Amino acid sequence: MQGTCEIRRGAARDEGSILGLGEELFQDLGDYREILGHWLEHPGSVTWVAEGEAGFCGFSIVARHHGLGFLWRPWVELVGIGTVTSARRCGVGRKLLQAATATGRAWDGREMRLHTALGNESGQAFFRASGFNSQPGQAAFYPSGEPALPMVRQLV
Repeated sequence: MQGTCEIRRGAARDEGSILGLGEELFQDLGDYREILGHWLEHPGSVTWVAEGEAGFCGFSIVARHHGLGFLWRPWVELVGIGTVTSARRCGVGRKLLQAATATGRAWDGREMRLHTALGNESGQAFFRASGFNSQPGQAAFYPSGEPALPMVRQLV
């Protein structure tokens, strides 16, 4: 592990590290340089970065979506989350997810949604341990055609 990683709000200087890690982690799922690049620029998203003594440790990006009609509360999407190899299984991902969840609650979001690859059993276990439930009745696919498992967690 790279020592303790602190979580901070992402900045323009983090873009290269985020896009590089996203490309590495999600290369089988589609063009994540383009996808994450879109969300880094999107005004309805917030990026969190984990940084330690050795530098960049990981990121999470959360986006706000508005519900339909004025009575519906918004929901949030965990667009992406990832850590460098040396920061895995050390609590960094959990801290990044907590920052994204806090953002969703600050937006008054009713739930957080995400997709994880159907074959990503360790990711699914991580999200289940963090309060997410799978939504198997909803078919989803990544841009590459890889099947995705939708998951959701209530924020209220």
